[in-house]
Amino acid sequence: MSQNKRSYADRLILQGGVNRLIVTFSVLFQNDKNKAVRYLSDENTSFPALFFLLPMIWENNITDALITKHRTASRICRHIFDLEEYEEAQAVSKEVNAALKWMIVTGEEYDGFHKDLDRVMDTAAAMLLQIHKDMSVAPVVTRMVFKRNRTGTYHHDLVWALFGAKDPAVLRGIATRLTSPNAADVEFACELLELENSPNHQRLYQNYLHWLSENTGYMNFTKNDYNKGSNPKRLRVDYESKYRCDDNVECAATVAFKEMDENQKALLASYSNRLYQQNKNAWNSFIQKPISEQIKIAENGRGGARWL
Repeated sequence: MSQNKRSYADRLILQGGVNRLIVTFSVLFQNDKNKAVRYLSDENTSFPALFFLLPMIWENNITDALITKHRTASRICRHIFDLEEYEEAQAVSKEVNAALKWMIVTGEEYDGFHKDLDRVMDTAAAMLLQIHKDMSVAPVVTRMVFKRNRTGTYHHDLVWALFGAKDPAVLRGIATRLTSPNAADVEFACELLELENSPNHQRLYQNYLHWLSENTGYMNFTKNDYNKGSNPKRLRVDYESKYRCDDNVECAATVAFKEMDENQKALLASYSNRLYQQNKNAWNSFIQKPISEQIKIAENGRGGARWL
């Protein structure tokens, strides 16, 4: 943002840091509370500038005097810090959505600056992505996740917010980092997508997009594993549904399919699904064969069915 578009509060941070912001507004609140309210109601104010003044805002009881977006953000923060109940925080409304989006978009620049600010940003991201289903902020949240990883800042809750959206767009956004010139970004993208790194990053990226396109309709995002263990499983492919294609058709090999290892399931499901899309008569014949015969057919005609 250009200097002339920044609010008075944000210019204070740029000129002398958060301490100057707090000292200046402390004097303002003592001498001219109305002027302080006018400055804080500037549309160009960033969320972090408001955030660092929240104790002063609450102490002077001026939340109701702020513009709607800032007033709503103030109440959301009190809710996050368990200072008061704010039922509207969990509601899908235009006011809450606008406030949350403002918090994320204007807060990105300051992300990683203060742990309490990060905590609020993490919660706001989760609310937008998981409750409001607002995927417009996913690119911003993804940038924040990778920035925090590079700086060694806590990022688990932000990763949880992203994957909790249960949207393949999140995976596509992460996948773009597979071709990043930053080695740490590539490694982290591989970790998040559960991939093995390889020297040819462009091929890795293209192969992942192909896999994602093929499996999008069969993905199950896990519910509770985002922060558990050093190697959490964030999503699983429902290979059985992908293999069966049509629940109305009897498939004698389903029981045997369930006993197969993941690589065999992936191969067979990919071949079966592709055949179903291309030639349903051929698929009807294929799906009735013994599982051992199906595997041979799939191995001979895999044609890139599964690139792993």
